[in-house]
Amino acid sequence: MHEDVLIGDLSSIREDIVVEESSIIGRNVIVEPATAIGKRVTIQTGSYITANMIIEDEVFIGPCCSSSNDKYMGMGNYPHKGPMIKRGAKIGNNATLLPGITIGEKAIESYQNNLALEEGWIEDKIYACIFMADCYRSLGDFPNELTSLLKSFQYAKPKAEAICRIGYHFLRKKDYKTAAAWFEFATRLTIDSDQWSFSYPAYHTWYPHLQLCICHYYLGDYQKAYEHNEEARKYRPEDNSVLHNKRLLESKLGILATNQ
Repeated sequence: MHEDVLIGDLSSIREDIVVEESSIIGRNVIVEPATAIGKRVTIQTGSYITANMIIEDEVFIGPCCSSSNDKYMGMGNYPHKGPMIKRGAKIGNNATLLPGITIGEKAIESYQNNLALEEGWIEDKIYACIFMADCYRSLGDFPNELTSLLKSFQYAKPKAEAICRIGYHFLRKKDYKTAAAWFEFATRLTIDSDQWSFSYPAYHTWYPHLQLCICHYYLGDYQKAYEHNEEARKYRPEDNSVLHNKRLLESKLGILATNQ
């Protein structure tokens, strides 16, 4: 523990921890082993800092933030890896940080600066909106996540990468009908042959169908769920999630199980 570190009452700082100078660990914070905390970091009340996490200098973490380092929740065969929070990042209240993610150095600010420039490549601006939305989602700021994704439509026709993220936004809220409408939209989009930027084929192929399977399952339409899962299986025939869905839906629909 370095000089000028303030630790609030009821906090738990475990073994093998580095906390650099002028950092503040708030009241009732838990910091698990093998975690490094940089200089002038603020971690506010009630936050859970998982093991194997790196927090660089001048990071701010709001109250009740939760983090995790186990992607498969105790199933093994996964090296525990907490989030990495780069210098100057800001994490909002009640944010949930998933294993292995990286929150970039002042990433949102950088994307906003890109969008503020009048000049620039349109594709860069579209992906600035999309990646900025990813940052907001990691911070638990879901209204700004959606705003950023919709902003990408200002620059060109909608991209499947943004459409699927919007669908997932509503899927997380359990608004399955709205989510399904967005994923259906994604299935009708094709990669622009004139596009110069990199494309992610998953968003045009198996991914929206797999999510539509989930939506229709919870909407109670097992037949549609099965049909979309079969579409996803054309692209990912050995995927464990797809095969699990196949077995489940065949049992729901009374279909004789097959190995194909």
